[in-house]
Amino acid sequence: MLELLPRQLVVGGMHQLSQMIQRTTALKRERAVAEKTAQLALTQASRDSLTGIANRRAFDECLAAALVKADQQQDWLSVMIVDLDYFKAINDTHGHDLGDQVLKRVARLLTGAITRRGDQVARIGGEEFGVLLPGADVHASLKVAWRLVMTLRQYNAGCPAGDSWHPVTLSVGVATRCPDQSISGRDLMRQADRGLYLAKERGRDQAVHAVPSAQTDPPLADTR
Repeated sequence: MLELLPRQLVVGGMHQLSQMIQRTTALKRERAVAEKTAQLALTQASRDSLTGIANRRAFDECLAAALVKADQQQDWLSVMIVDLDYFKAINDTHGHDLGDQVLKRVARLLTGAITRRGDQVARIGGEEFGVLLPGADVHASLKVAWRLVMTLRQYNAGCPAGDSWHPVTLSVGVATRCPDQSISGRDLMRQADRGLYLAKERGRDQAVHAVPSAQTDPPLADTR
């Protein structure tokens, strides 16, 4: 069939086909780059630039989703606010570079101490971290909170102060949403903040649940 067509027509058609293939390939490549860039931007928007863990925006989104799921499944939900005690003094005395190193180290320690799949650790403020514990009741959330406190205590004992570390302790406020309770994420965080205030008031380096009747002493299994 090609032999019956003029050579110029055949050559021209092949050239046009080649250009079409090149344009299609280029468009696919540009689309892939655009999708990768958008995904990277989305990831960066949900990550804390210093510590690399989730930021406040990501934490709030996870909390909102967890509340919906807890409603659907009639399940428990606990949150924690973790604050580094006297962190300002580290910045003022030793400089912000060391303070940043401490924040990054604490972020890794907290993340490593959270063992259940689905739990979330995020940096939600300067020296504040948020922890989301889907399915955790009062007792379970307090065990986790004291695990975090003890993790820092033990790390301080084994890691002397230096260029990249300065001993620091944690105060943790805990709040829990019961399966039959209707409460917003904002109010749940306010309760956790109240628990944090009580932990600070009682001397720091401890975990306190916002519910007055909740156990506030460290569970034995987490202090060994």
